[in-house]
Amino acid sequence: MTFGTAAGTRRVLGVVAAGTLLALGTAVQAGADTLPGENDLLVGNFTINKESTVGDEQPLHIAFKNRTDKPVENAMLILRTAPGLRFPETFSNCEYAEKRSGYSTRFAICSFKGVFEPGKAYQTDQLLHLTTTPEAYTDFWIIEAQPDTPALREKARGDRTYRPGSGPELTLTETRTFTESPTEDAVNTHGNTADFSVTGDTAAGVPGGTVTVEATWRNNGPATISEPWDSSTVGTVEITVPKGVTMVDSPCREITEADPEAGGEKGEVWYSCGPRGWQLLAGDSGTVKATLKIDDGVGPGTLKGEVKWTTRSIHHHMSLSAFDNTPANNSALLVFDVTGDGTGSPSPSASPSASPTTSPSPSGTATAPAATPSTTSTPQPTATGTPVAGGKLASTGSSALAVGSLAALAVTLGGGLWLWARRHPTA
Repeated sequence: MTFGTAAGTRRVLGVVAAGTLLALGTAVQAGADTLPGENDLLVGNFTINKESTVGDEQPLHIAFKNRTDKPVENAMLILRTAPGLRFPETFSNCEYAEKRSGYSTRFAICSFKGVFEPGKAYQTDQLLHLTTTPEAYTDFWIIEAQPDTPALREKARGDRTYRPGSGPELTLTETRTFTESPTEDAVNTHGNTADFSVTGDTAAGVPGGTVTVEATWRNNGPATISEPWDSSTVGTVEITVPKGVTMVDSPCREITEADPEAGGEKGEVWYSCGPRGWQLLAGDSGTVKATLKIDDGVGPGTLKGEVKWTTRSIHHHMSLSAFDNTPANNSALLVFDVTGDGTGSPSPSASPSASPTTSPSPSGTATAPAATPSTTSTPQPTATGTPVAGGKLASTGSSALAVGSLAALAVTLGGGLWLWARRHPTA
């Protein structure tokens, strides 16, 4: 009897508990349905020209509309631009940040207090100007409106450090006219260029010995170049070595039996040495350090290899000539002076001094070496392929990537992914 009473009690308590959980779950769900969502507000009433030149200013009145049947308390405009675009005005109710994140570099969040009624639209009283800067080439922008809640603001801010604006307050007025606008797109800037350059090196050694060379790469600007295809790249630095010299250690990826579609030939061996990235900022630079062996039996003399910018093996790539009108410094020599016979005895027929390490310019003067590499590195896709033993890119922290697997991935993903992945950082 005691057992029966205890079992019955347990059954009653179980039913009560289940009912309580069900009611609690229903209440939580109902509460979730009433929370403001990041898609509750539409943006509109502005048009951004997709074609531009450096210095252009596009004046914008930006509006947003409450698309729900519930009032939204407090709202914010979120503005993001790539390096070649910016909103020059600073307002006291906006905060600003600059940090490389996806395609975006400049960020602004403008806050508006008040209740925004269902179905109604509100427009900025002051103009915002979208300005094309000297860094412009292909630049993406994002304009969004969202409820200003702690969770959505934290998501919009990400890991960036914001500073408050110092200008007047950006205010809103209700408007009866509203036309939805795109939240994101790109502006193509005509007539702007970038100067991609490399420098080579000279090394001397004996047959059977090893030598070290350092080559540098740099985007001298003024334009930042973005490749508008997902999982593609702007360009990469390639090293070829002469017969009689063998790569021993480098951050590069060795490519053998090159794909004819990539511009290679059967039996050709070359090295993809980075930077592999879909955006190369003006001023980005780096160093490739490699150790090579002078093969046994090589006679005294001078052997010449090459370091150069290239786009071969890159699917959906743009031509370097589209933005770089100074091709003379896109390649440079790697010179190997072979001295002696490998026994330590100098050879009487040692070659004269090495050739210049940079390609001559059209004027006949040597191209000046690039500036000392910065510590900035381009964002890198996942590496594939087989590296030569050891190493990362010296001074930059960049990874050097293989060509074949990445190209296949770009074909698989297709051009349809080109915009979404790069303009939606995780934070």
